[in-house]
Amino acid sequence: RNPFPMKMKTIPWKSAFLRVALGQAVSQLGSHGVQFALIWWLAEETASPGVLGAAGLVAYLPMTLLSPLAGVAADRWNRKVLCITADLAMGGAALGYAVLLGQFALPPWTVLILLGLRGVGSTFQQRWHLVPEAGRTVTDRLSPVSTRT
Repeated sequence: RNPFPMKMKTIPWKSAFLRVALGQAVSQLGSHGVQFALIWWLAEETASPGVLGAAGLVAYLPMTLLSPLAGVAADRWNRKVLCITADLAMGGAALGYAVLLGQFALPPWTVLILLGLRGVGSTFQQRWHLVPEAGRTVTDRLSPVSTRT
């Protein structure tokens, strides 16, 4: 006997969303780990609380300021392409900086530029961009920072 007599209606985008959301979660964990490591490195290199504060602002303020723009972009353009492009751009920026750092003695303030670029990229990498409008209520319940009521 089935303990759950109600049949669950399968929504086609859910399984695709879960796969992409899990991949994005791993990617964002790595991205935020890199952000934290860069900020920590700056703090150790400069031993300046002001630089530490500036690094935090430069890294995370773009996400706050550009989120409305990211929402509009997600509505107008292909959401998958937007997320993948943002992810690749952030990875490319980190790789480019690593190559430059290996070749030259870059001053610590150049990390602020990388943090700013990564902050902009993180804004457009959010997984909620991949959900159709009808499913946003369901997926918002899964998000730790739901903004919908």
